Parts: sequence; C-alpha cells; structure tokens
Amino acid sequence: VTGLFRGLTASLLRQGVYSSVRFGVYDSINDSFRRMNGDVSKELPLWEKVISGISAGAIGAAVGNPADVAMVRMQADGRLPPEQRRNYKNVFDGLSRIAREEGVLALWNGVVPTVARAMVVTASQFAAYDQIKETLLSTGIFRDNPSTHFTSGFLAGFVASC
Repeated sequence: VTGLFRGLTASLLRQGVYSSVRFGVYDSINDSFRRMNGDVSKELPLWEKVISGISAGAIGAAVGNPADVAMVRMQADGRLPPEQRRNYKNVFDGLSRIAREEGVLALWNGVVPTVARAMVVTASQFAAYDQIKETLLSTGIFRDNPSTHFTSGFLAGFVASC
C-alpha cells in the first residue's frame, strides 16, 4: 500500500509550485498588457491572453522542474532492482541528494520538453477559460457566479485536451 504514495510529496510540491507560478505570472502579464493598452478594465484580445499563457507555462514549468525530476524518480524507484534504487525519504531529501550527488543542473533534466508542453497546455487552458467566460458573460444569460466559472473551466479543459 505504501507504494501507492511513493512520490506524493514531490507531486504535491510540483503541483503547488507549478500551478501557483502559472496563475501568478498569467495574471501579472495580463495586467501589464492592460496597462500598456491604456485601459485596465477592458478585456484583452485573445492573442494577448495566449502570449500570457505561453509565458506563464514556460516560467511555471521551469520553476517546478526540480520537483518534477524528484517525483519521476521517486515514482519509478520501485521498478528498479534493489541495488539501483535511490530510496529518497521525501521530496526534500530527493532534491538535496540530486543536487549534491549529480550537481544542481541535474534538477533541470528534461526541462525543455516539460516547458514546451506547459506552454501549449497553459496557453490553451488559461486563454480559453478567459475567452469562454467573457463570451458567456457577454450574452447576458450568464452571471459571474460559480456555474459560469464551472462551465468556463469545463470547456477550457476540453479545449486544452484537444
């Protein structure tokens, strides 16, 4: 049963860092676009939302990559022969041992494909969410409430998975 939770600490850290950074960067870049456009209350064109999403995905993935490396290793450890297992105690043990034993740059192994994927996913997911929500609200039928956010999120998830 404990094998089911192998890598959980790394997964939680990775998701927390990755998601937090993506949301913060996306909103910050959107705010910058609004200031540059001269009207902070006006909605952004889709292409600016896509640029914000691409940037947020890239930065979030790069910052979250060390936890991603530790997570993959922790989850795969059980498949290795016993003499090759790393046996990290938790994500912090994994991160410190990777840096100490392999060098700090090893924490960014695989960062290029991770960043590329995150750029596409975040751009499609975040920009679609904002665009869909704006479109729904502009109909006059929808109000800014949880059901509108759920509908926007559901449709944005569909767009991102296509």
